[in-house]
Amino acid sequence: MTNSPVTNLSLPLSELDVKKLRVGELVKINGQIVTARDRAYVRVLELLRAGKRLPLDLHGAVIYHCGPIARKTPSSWKILSAGPTTSPPRPNAGGICQANQREGAYRQGGNR
Repeated sequence: MTNSPVTNLSLPLSELDVKKLRVGELVKINGQIVTARDRAYVRVLELLRAGKRLPLDLHGAVIYHCGPIARKTPSSWKILSAGPTTSPPRPNAGGICQANQREGAYRQGGNR
C-alpha cells in the first residue's frame, strides 16, 4: 500500500465528482455498486431501446465489470468469487452510460 491520499466518493456520483478524479488516484466508493458482465449490458440496452424502465436506477451509478465464478444450488446460484476482468465491456456499453448518465465503470486495466 502506498501512503497516497484517498478520495472518498459517495454514490450516486455527480459529473463534478468524476471530473475531479485523476489517473492513478486512490478512490473509496461508498454506496451500492452494481456488477455486470456481457449479458447484462445486452439486456439493459434491449430494455432502453424498447423504452422500458430498468429494474434499478443507474443514474450516477458505478458498474463493476467483473468475472464471477458461480455454483448452481438447488434453488439459485451462489457466487463464489467476483474479480475484475480485462475483457472489454460490450461495444455498446457506452450507450448505457449516455442513456443513464452513469458516471463510473470499474474494470481491471490492460488491453486484449
